Amino acid sequence: VAIGFRLTDRALAQPDSAQAAKIHREAIRAYDEAESYNPDCSMTWLGRGLSRLLVEDFQGSIADHDRYLARDPGDPKALVHRGVARMSLGRHAEALADFEAALAIDPRFVLAVGNRARLHREKGDRKAALADYDRALEIDPTDTTTLHNRGCVRREVGDLQGALADLEEVLRLDATYVLARANRGITRPGAGDPGGAIADLDQALAEDPANGEAWYARGLARAQVDRAEDAVSDFEEAERRRPDDYRPVYQRAVLLVQLDQAERALADFDRALQMRPDVAVVWMGRGNIRASFGEYDRAIEDYGRALAIDPELVDVYFNRAQALRGLDRPREAVADFTKAIERKPTYLQAWAERGSVLYELHEYEGAARDFERLLQLVPDHPQAEEIREAARDARRKAGK
Repeated sequence: VAIGFRLTDRALAQPDSAQAAKIHREAIRAYDEAESYNPDCSMTWLGRGLSRLLVEDFQGSIADHDRYLARDPGDPKALVHRGVARMSLGRHAEALADFEAALAIDPRFVLAVGNRARLHREKGDRKAALADYDRALEIDPTDTTTLHNRGCVRREVGDLQGALADLEEVLRLDATYVLARANRGITRPGAGDPGGAIADLDQALAEDPANGEAWYARGLARAQVDRAEDAVSDFEEAERRRPDDYRPVYQRAVLLVQLDQAERALADFDRALQMRPDVAVVWMGRGNIRASFGEYDRAIEDYGRALAIDPELVDVYFNRAQALRGLDRPREAVADFTKAIERKPTYLQAWAERGSVLYELHEYEGAARDFERLLQLVPDHPQAEEIREAARDARRKAGK
């Protein structure tokens, strides 16, 4: 048993996850041998249960912790470890019961609070997760794991500055925390700092090239600084690391459009839709490609699918209106331009295009109003004189 505990402790101190798993397996063999000599030693079950947990033998870990807790039900750490194993198997109600039992014994047990927060996060209750992370940090404000996890949840709820503050504090406390550097890099593109993101992610990927989310985030950052081809390469690596994630496939498709590689882009949109047919912007993206090929009927079908998912996606109305114009269906186009304007009254291009279609329909009064409204929105429009002349012409014709 003592050999097993020494090996478990050594594995816990090992920064390399593959090497740590190897040592945990050695520890499990030592515990098995100890059990063969003394099948009734509860410390064997405790140590082996932890090592089994950390090599993801969750059923075995639960079995060991059940035996140990039947003997010593007041051990909060054992309760938390069993709760983590149960959570990993999706047994959320039992996991929550274990975490709360641990907290009933020790209300300031940070490991229990932090894992209950993780459980809330897995169930999608980020508000409860943040409340628990806040509570854990009141108990121990220097706990880097809790700070890191709160930063990640803050990013998920859109609090990018709060997320960055947490992740920077983690790195101040422990500059070797690779995952914190990666997540700071993942957060920075959305916070308008693509250069900082690239620097963080370059370092994080040098230390952990298996991090698919980091490849994806660096692709986003590189796209923001007009390094489209590099971004495409990152999205390809992200897809290789996480083949079930539609996001790098979709983002690569968007960039391939910019790089005038429409056929490849269409293939990526098709693949993204196979993975996630419930994402409106992917339908819109494929519709745009089809419209660029002159396949207006098929584009309109895709735009309809997008709007069925998200009827407030304003660009889809505009794009569908343009496709309807391509099919010489101007009245329907006007209706879609109007829907775009209703949802975004400052949509300059929609005002201009609706005015043009109304002019073509000889509805000069409406056309003049649209052109005049466009000039009210942007008095210094680079084509202001042409728009002003179009409005005057429409007014003249409306007066005849």
